[in-house]
Amino acid sequence: DTRSRYPGTFTLSDTAT
Repeated sequence: DTRSRYPGTFTLSDTAT
């Protein structure tokens, strides 16, 4: 997924940086 499971966070993977 391009969007992580955390709201408002946009990452290249499912992981929030």
